[in-house]
Amino acid sequence: MIRDNHYIANYPFPAEKAAPYFQFTINDIHDGSAYYTAPPHAHTHAYFEIFLVEKGGGQHTIDEVAYTLEDRSVHILQPGVPHYMILTKETRGCVIIFSLDVLAGDTNTINDSLISFFRSILAKPTAQVSARSFTELMTIIGLMKIDKKTVPPSAERNAYIRSLFAAFLLTLKPNFTISHKEQWGDSLTMMNKFHELVNKYYHEGLPIADYAAKLGTTEKTLTRAVKKHSGETPAKVIRERVMIEAARLLQHTTYSVKEIAYHLHFSDPAHFVKVFRAAKKCTPLEYRKAVAE
Repeated sequence: MIRDNHYIANYPFPAEKAAPYFQFTINDIHDGSAYYTAPPHAHTHAYFEIFLVEKGGGQHTIDEVAYTLEDRSVHILQPGVPHYMILTKETRGCVIIFSLDVLAGDTNTINDSLISFFRSILAKPTAQVSARSFTELMTIIGLMKIDKKTVPPSAERNAYIRSLFAAFLLTLKPNFTISHKEQWGDSLTMMNKFHELVNKYYHEGLPIADYAAKLGTTEKTLTRAVKKHSGETPAKVIRERVMIEAARLLQHTTYSVKEIAYHLHFSDPAHFVKVFRAAKKCTPLEYRKAVAE
C-alpha cells in the first residue's frame, strides 16, 4: 500500500518521557488518550510502539485495517505507519514506546537480528499469545518498570533495562512473522532483503546504487519499494543503522570522534558530528558523557 502521510500528524518521541540517548518508556495503555479522543484521528509516530492488551475492548486501526483489541493480544506499531485506537473503559494493558537505539548498547548477533526483524514489514502487526507467554512478557515488563525518582537514569540502569528488553523481544518475536512475497509482492520482498543488506554493509559507506545492484534491481526501483512500504528513503534507513552503530562505539569504546567518523565512512569528522547532532539532538561527545553518567 502506498501511503500519503502528507496530511497525517507525525509525533516525535515525547521529550518528557526519556532522554534522547535512551528512548524507552512504559505507559498505561490509556496514557496518551489525547491521541484517541473521539472522533479518533489517524497519526504516525517516529518511534516503535508495542501494545500489550491484558483485557480487551475497543479497536485498533493500523494502516487502514481494523483489529479488535482482544485479551492477551500484542500489537506492534512500526514508525511511520498510520494508526488510531478506540479504547473502552474496560481496556487494560500497557504500551512500550522505544527507538531501536535502545538496542545499540551491545554489539552482538542477537541484538542485530532483532534490529533487522523489527525493521522488516510484519505479515500481521497483531498476535494473540498464550496465557503462559503473556504472563512471561508482563513479568519482564514489571522488572523493567523502574521509578526514576528512586533509581535515577544512569549507564547501569539503562544497561539493565536494555538486557531485559532484549529478552522481552526474543520472547515476543516467535509470535510474529515477516511478510512474504505471496502476500505483498516483489517490492516488499525487496525491501526486507534491503534491510538485511543494510545490517550487513551499513559500515562500508556503500551508495544506494550498490545496494540496488546486490538486489538485482535499479536504484529507482529500490527507492520506490522502500518508500512504498516504510515511508522512508533508502538513505534514511542506512543512516539510522549507522547512527545505532555510532552510539555503540561511543558507549563501549574509547575511539575518538574522528576515528568513529572514518570507521563509519564519513567524509570527515565535521560531517559525522552534523549528522549525529541531527539524529540525536546532541554532539557525539555530549552523548558519550551522558551515557556514562
